[in-house]
Amino acid sequence: MSKRLFISWEPSNSRSATLAREFDAQCEFVHYLALKRPWLAPVKYVMQAFKSWSILRDARPDTVFVQNPPLFAPLAVWMYCGLKGIPMILDSHTGVFLEPKWRWLGFLHGFLVRRVRVSMVTNDYLGGMVEACGGRYFVFPDVPTEFPDAGTIDDKPGNLVLVINSFSYDEPLDQVIEAARALPDVSFAVTGDVRRCPQELLDQKPDNVRYTGFVSRSDYVSLLNSADAAVVLTNENYTMQRGAYEAMSLGVPIVTSDWPLLRDTFFKGTCHTDNTAASIVEALQTILSDKAGYKSAIAELKRERRAIWARKLEQFSNQYLDV
Repeated sequence: MSKRLFISWEPSNSRSATLAREFDAQCEFVHYLALKRPWLAPVKYVMQAFKSWSILRDARPDTVFVQNPPLFAPLAVWMYCGLKGIPMILDSHTGVFLEPKWRWLGFLHGFLVRRVRVSMVTNDYLGGMVEACGGRYFVFPDVPTEFPDAGTIDDKPGNLVLVINSFSYDEPLDQVIEAARALPDVSFAVTGDVRRCPQELLDQKPDNVRYTGFVSRSDYVSLLNSADAAVVLTNENYTMQRGAYEAMSLGVPIVTSDWPLLRDTFFKGTCHTDNTAASIVEALQTILSDKAGYKSAIAELKRERRAIWARKLEQFSNQYLDV
């Protein structure tokens, strides 16, 4: 019987966990020290490399999946797999292709994609970048997941909007704050580590906006499950929104950006915006004025995305796992 292992250098990641479950793989999250502290990276990456090698030695897998980025995770795992002749598969997220902090290491990424069995990506544009480096790719737009034990919050206001946010460079949070100012009767909860929030956004928030700070996974799921709509935005084309998939999985209508990839993926139960405050206001008013209709539509989208995923999974397994 095959033994598959999925390694992710994060404290947790729902895409990695779901992929591991769908591929019947052992999932290992490897992480030390604080998140998003660049000055700690050299130390933590060395620690995580040694831990990954220990896991690989004990698990003795015949196929290894690795979340990418950080690029040093697949590099460390490849060092072991290359020596042992174990095939490796990359789950390459948008950031490794587009974020400045990883793009300058494109030569290293190219080295890796030529030496793994295949790179999983979220769209053909990113796949083309893999091919340009001489690698193979397979498109998994994203993975529908399940939250069987999802709870709800006790003090839900009348209309609650969850802004799924990480204070990343590509998130137009300033426009969301302006939209909230125009909707005083709607409560907004904004996720993410507030230590990364620009001071002006902290100072200028209206009374109906609450920054949640870092919350546990269960608290996040309860908050999302209680929301009437989820706002998940990006200024970057070709960026899949995992938060939107999580909202869909819980039956929560979505407001997301009007990029072709996101329009093709979230084609029901969703309002697409141009990331301006006025457009966000219009999208939220549309959803909140027809909550039942949008909840029904997002449930239908979930069923359709799940069917698409099942076909993709069978195709991928036939090509790259059952070999």
